[in-house]
Amino acid sequence: MPYLANFSRNFYDKFGHDVVDELIAWLNQVYDEKREMDALHREAQEILRELREIRSLLIAQQSI
Repeated sequence: MPYLANFSRNFYDKFGHDVVDELIAWLNQVYDEKREMDALHREAQEILRELREIRSLLIAQQSI
């Protein structure tokens, strides 16, 4: 989902539409990259949970 920014008319007048559009594009890129990193982190956490569960099962099996 793109970053929605509501800049004032004064902001556009001071910096120009090109600069503001570039800023919004950059913010969208940062937002997208953060979402990707969050997804990767969640995936890694799930893998670690599964590995811990497997380790617990192996330890329990060895003690039988």
